[in-house]
Amino acid sequence: MLKNLKDNYRLSLIYFLIVFVIFESIVIIVGDLGREPWGDEHHFVETVKQFGTDFSIETLSHYNEMSGPLPFIIYSLWGRAFGFELLILRLLSILIALVSYTIFHRLLYFTFKNGLAALFATLFLMIQPYMIGFSIFVFTDGITILFVLSALYGLYKNNMHIYGLGMMAALVSRQFAMFFLIASAIYFILKGISDSKNMLMASGLAVVPLAGLIFLWSGLSPDNAWRVMYLENGFTFHFNYLVLYVCLMFVYLFPFVIWNWKKIYYKKFTVIASVILSFMYWFFPVGPSKYDLANNTQTVGLFNKLLVWVNPAECFDQVVFYICFMLGLPVLITIVSSIWSQVKQNNVDIALLLDLSVVSFLVILPFSYLGWEKYFVPLVPILILRLLLLNRRSVKY
Repeated sequence: MLKNLKDNYRLSLIYFLIVFVIFESIVIIVGDLGREPWGDEHHFVETVKQFGTDFSIETLSHYNEMSGPLPFIIYSLWGRAFGFELLILRLLSILIALVSYTIFHRLLYFTFKNGLAALFATLFLMIQPYMIGFSIFVFTDGITILFVLSALYGLYKNNMHIYGLGMMAALVSRQFAMFFLIASAIYFILKGISDSKNMLMASGLAVVPLAGLIFLWSGLSPDNAWRVMYLENGFTFHFNYLVLYVCLMFVYLFPFVIWNWKKIYYKKFTVIASVILSFMYWFFPVGPSKYDLANNTQTVGLFNKLLVWVNPAECFDQVVFYICFMLGLPVLITIVSSIWSQVKQNNVDIALLLDLSVVSFLVILPFSYLGWEKYFVPLVPILILRLLLLNRRSVKY
């Protein structure tokens, strides 16, 4: 059976769909699809209803969110068609999750021609705590991940239309999706401008809607009270957010990191450099931002909450995060080293794109006004692909 599953894409997809239905049914029952709004759902749903009743330039200019408008527009169109009850809106989240996982499963099979690997790697993404939440609650994150994966799928297929539309939609969903556009543009240039002119043109066109919104907003987010509060000091690079995301490269990808431990931890230079650089943690420790503290939020996400639950002592979570940072640094060093060696050897393949995406993410995300574990999740499918590729010499598309 496993042999058939390994060599058969359709069989692997069928198994995934069966597991998805069973798993999502359990999540729906346990999570209670009809429960009261959870977390950010309170204001997200209000914004969806605002777009559903008053889709105007005024609304587009001043809606009370920091992220792009496309998720709210899509949910509002769904609401107009089927109703704005919370349970009805959440059904769209389940559909978005299903499409996202299906695309990711297909990307994995394209890359490895292994239905078993595609199945288990997709299931790993599906059981990520934040992905479970994105699949049943009305958040903007799940739809952003869908569009990033769509752009990656278009890039795999060398289809400028799928890539361009996916990239455009991702940028108008969450502005930080720019990390993937920048990585893709560098990848296309390294691949050869003459060979990649259509994809570069698609990249340029993908920015146009976001550029129009920035002009309308006179800034990188809607003109509202939140922008005044959160961007009071403009854009600042927060090194402690960078430290957090390096920690999560180990925490959220643990099985894949351990599976590749010889590739990641076996080089003496990597280990020594990681131990030395790890002391940077105590200058920029992981912790909630001042905005989180003002809202009585004492952690940076679910893993942090787990550590506090295990041991409430303040030093405990800091020691664990330090260890995770030290263990995450070799992953980052491996990726940076891979970029250097691939560029030197003119070996421009999909692994280079994924490496560039990781570095671009780590450069852009620390400029955010908040550092939060869930912001790391769009990088998880990219890192899954990249870590699985550590055992492949070259994959060209």
